Amino acid sequence: MEPVGATGLTGTLGNFYQLVETGVADAMLVWGEAVVSLRFYEVCDHYFDAQLGGVNSYVINVNQNTWDSWPEEVQVAMTEAAQAYGVALGEFAAELGAQARETFLEHGGTVTVIDPAERDEWAATLPNIAQEWVASLEARGVPAQAILTDYMDAMRAADQTVARDWDEQ
Repeated sequence: MEPVGATGLTGTLGNFYQLVETGVADAMLVWGEAVVSLRFYEVCDHYFDAQLGGVNSYVINVNQNTWDSWPEEVQVAMTEAAQAYGVALGEFAAELGAQARETFLEHGGTVTVIDPAERDEWAATLPNIAQEWVASLEARGVPAQAILTDYMDAMRAADQTVARDWDEQ
């Protein structure tokens, strides 16, 4: 944000619409599924598709103490259900997210898709934010480098476009 002179704001999917509508924020960084399902095209004139990949905020969380109190068969059932849920949710988010560009255009918005070479240049010029994240968590005892490496390995194994090998720098 700083290199382009922007100031970040704290917000949630629940208040992004209002922040933009009232002029508190000029833009938001969200994924395509949110653009469609939360109707952000109503308050935003431009959709910049930076090809950052997909994210979703629909998760299953269980407090560790609660998890530990469950019998093993319940833990196994929850783990299996969570895996199926993750796959189904990923498919749903990808399907809805694919509609973001068309939805923006249908509502009179402008869509700009980043050129892949420009995206690669952009990624190469960023500070190594992944290693900053790793350092901050490793200092608290979290195995963040292993988490990052596993994630990046999974991305590469799934033939996902990786603009920068954050785990190998």
